[in-house]
Amino acid sequence: MANLGLAWGWRVLSPTWQGLWGGATPSELPLDYDTPLMDKVAIMLTDGVNQWYDWPTGLPNNPDADYTAYGRVSEGRLGTVNGGAATTEINNRMLAVCNSMKTEGIIIFAITFRLNNNATQDLYRNCATSPAHYFDSPSNDELQDVFHEIGNELTNLRLAQ
Repeated sequence: MANLGLAWGWRVLSPTWQGLWGGATPSELPLDYDTPLMDKVAIMLTDGVNQWYDWPTGLPNNPDADYTAYGRVSEGRLGTVNGGAATTEINNRMLAVCNSMKTEGIIIFAITFRLNNNATQDLYRNCATSPAHYFDSPSNDELQDVFHEIGNELTNLRLAQ
């Protein structure tokens, strides 16, 4: 579920986690949001939709195959036991994380890859910092071009500052 990956991506960038990574990581990382000459950037890529399917007893020979970070939809951890409503809640949570990250000045690039789903394309378009930060990439070659374009834009941001 993309919202969870995005939340963890934010944690990697957030100064709230400063000094908490441990190991050889310098205690001043992650840097503050307003650090001069430092852009915080997240790139979201998906080839699928946020969806929920709840096997009543799991898959044959693997009863926990449908278990997610939210448990099973039948457990109601998202405030519903309806799969469609659970998906809507996950999408709403993803947008809330996107908006909070953008409020902190984090640049979000969003990419849908080989995906023909208008609702998911809209979700990622709305998650991106701006329409220019959203890419729909229906082929491998175009995906490579998208990453080159993002890399060039980030290089230009760095050189402009």
